[in-house]
Amino acid sequence: MHLQPCRLCRTIAPLEESHIIPEFFWRIAEERVPKGRSALLQPCLSVMFTDPRKGDIDLKQRGRWDKSVSQEKLLCGACEDRLSSFETHARLQLFGNKDPRTVRKGAFRAEIKTNYAKFRRFELSLLWRASVASAPFYENCKLRQEVGEALRQALLSDTPPPPDLVGCSLLDLRYEDADFTKAIDNPRRLVEPSREIVLLTMGGYYWMFWIRPETPPVGVANTFLQPDGTRPVVQIDGSPLLQFWANAKKKWRPRRDSNPQPPA
Repeated sequence: MHLQPCRLCRTIAPLEESHIIPEFFWRIAEERVPKGRSALLQPCLSVMFTDPRKGDIDLKQRGRWDKSVSQEKLLCGACEDRLSSFETHARLQLFGNKDPRTVRKGAFRAEIKTNYAKFRRFELSLLWRASVASAPFYENCKLRQEVGEALRQALLSDTPPPPDLVGCSLLDLRYEDADFTKAIDNPRRLVEPSREIVLLTMGGYYWMFWIRPETPPVGVANTFLQPDGTRPVVQIDGSPLLQFWANAKKKWRPRRDSNPQPPA
C-alpha cells in the first residue's frame, strides 16, 4: 500500500481519489449524448478551457474529464469525509433535493440562510483544493504560502473561519433561458494594484474569492457570508459570459485528446 502525506492534515496515509471540484457540480453539468456505433446515451461533460494557452472546448465522456481535470490523490479518508460533510450541506442549501436546473429556473434568491461554519468551510475548501491541485487547469488558483496555510488551518480548525479570511462573493449567473448549471470554466485570476481575485465558475454561479485586499471595502464585505448564516447572492447578467464562450469556440477548434494543448 502506497502511503503519502495528506495535503490537509499532513498525516502519512493512503490517499483518496479526491474531487477537486465537488462531484455534485460535475453531476449537475452532465448531459446525455449518443456515443459509439450503437448511439447509446452516455453521460458527458462539456468543460471550457478558455485560457488561450490551452485553447480547448470539448465534450467528453465523464471519466475522461475526471482523469485530467477533476480528481487527484489529495486527502486521507478522514479529511475526505470532513470536506464531504461540508459539500453535502452546501448542496442542500443551494439546490435542496430537487434537480438543480429546476431550482435555477425559479425566482432569484437574494440570500440563502445556511449554517455559517459549514458553508464557510465549504467555500474555502473550493479554493484550497484547487490551489493544491497539480493539473494545469487550476494554475490560476495558486496561492501565496501564507494564504494557503491560513486556509488549510481554517479547514482543520473547530473554530469557524472569519468572513474576511479570503472572503467569497457569490454571483448568480442568469440570462433568459441559458442553463449556467452546466458551465465549468477553467479558473481565472484578476490581478490589479488594489485587488487580486480568483474566479471559479460552477453550479450556475461565479464564486469570487478576494485574495487582496485583506480588508475589502464595506460594499464588498457585505456580499460575503455573514456570521448569522446569511449568504448574500448577487444577481448578474450572464450574457457577457455566453458571448465570451461563443468567441472562444470560434477561436479554438475542439480537440479529441484528453490533454488539451494550444492550437498550432
